Amino acid sequence: MSPWKLYPPLKKRENFRFPWLAILLVYLVVIAIAVVIRALSWPDNKSVETMFFLQSVMGPFLIITSGLCYAGMFRAVEDYYHDVKRQCVEWDRYYLKKFAHKHLVIAGCSTISPVDNLALQLLKLEGQFPLAPKTPLRIKMREDFEETKSQYIFNQLITPLADKIRSHPETEVFYWLREGDNSTTEEIRRVLDSHGLRIKNEITQLSECPDYGVLSAMIEESGNQWQFSRLFIIADLYNDETVKSMESATAVFICKEYPLNEKPKPVYLYQPLTGDTDLTDSVPVYLAAEQTIIPKTLWYTGLAQTEKYPLFHALNECKAAADRIDLELAFGEYTPGYRWLALGIATDAVRYAQGAQLIAASEKGKPALTVLSAAQPAALKVPEGGYVAMPLLWSFPALVMAIIAFVFSWGVYFGVPESWAVIIFIAIMLVITLALGFLLTRFAVKSAENDVEYPEE
Repeated sequence: MSPWKLYPPLKKRENFRFPWLAILLVYLVVIAIAVVIRALSWPDNKSVETMFFLQSVMGPFLIITSGLCYAGMFRAVEDYYHDVKRQCVEWDRYYLKKFAHKHLVIAGCSTISPVDNLALQLLKLEGQFPLAPKTPLRIKMREDFEETKSQYIFNQLITPLADKIRSHPETEVFYWLREGDNSTTEEIRRVLDSHGLRIKNEITQLSECPDYGVLSAMIEESGNQWQFSRLFIIADLYNDETVKSMESATAVFICKEYPLNEKPKPVYLYQPLTGDTDLTDSVPVYLAAEQTIIPKTLWYTGLAQTEKYPLFHALNECKAAADRIDLELAFGEYTPGYRWLALGIATDAVRYAQGAQLIAASEKGKPALTVLSAAQPAALKVPEGGYVAMPLLWSFPALVMAIIAFVFSWGVYFGVPESWAVIIFIAIMLVITLALGFLLTRFAVKSAENDVEYPEE
């Protein structure tokens, strides 16, 4: 089941108005009838005494009160049903937010492309918005660089991140290079060594460009580790000049903890939305999780029309991400490296104080979204329990009143009851009343869970 489901808020119920007047009327009518009946049956030669009032007033009063307590058990079913349902909805929203607020820190990020300062130009802060097919497609190397193009790219990516990585020798390195081979791993290691970076773990070559599902996996994995850091290097380079996609390379250094006083300020990478094609329903839920402020800009790539327009519709309904940037429009035909380039560009946008950023990418009909922000999520408020008494609690006053009514009524009408009769009555009423209270409570809970599935973390 997708986690991005949320029950709609329940309609506010009208406060129950206790029918004081009707109950008072019942008391008056029943007691009046009892008084009349007892007066008609009272001996003519006998003066009115205390027993008259005990039989005609107190007896009916206790019997009615006992009956009302049992009626309260049945009335409590509806109230408890709605309270359980309300708590299920509130805990469902709480667990969703708790899941969505999981995050990692982008401690450093660097990108290389044929166009300089991509974030500034795409946000129209500086320069002109690049438009394909005029956008340059190939990354140019410095003429004095004597190594391979891939090694040149790796060096350019790692240089601005070297100081960050140096303090995390336990960092795991993952990379994807289009048409890369076994020699690429040694190239990356030589580049790392040239910067004095001694990585303890193996360098892992990825067979294909990873999607944002790897981000979800990292967030999940980081919860079980004290120290967690990953360096992802994505180099989408082409040897074929006929390809109409722009080359790009992105390095993202992701960790679990980041000193608050360190510069630049951290960018928080929140739990992505993955594995759901019905964006019309899931995107509003994703944004309702309130990871951070409403995203200001959407960066998207690889979306089919059946994904893009439902996404736009959902964002319009939520009044989010009014600025939308199509990377294919700017760079040319889609290529997998764009989704990591988008991650790098959006990170720069956050650091340029452009607010929270939303990124959408799709591969093989599997759209994914993630949010970047400079702000951590606010502390979650645990849902508070209600003060609605369950039917089982009503069974205790009902049981007490039934015993009092029995003993009193038997005493005033038939004389003091035998102790064995009282014990048998108490035992029978104890079983009946508590069983009834339990069954009514269970019925209320099951009815609520049939309407709203009981939430699990």
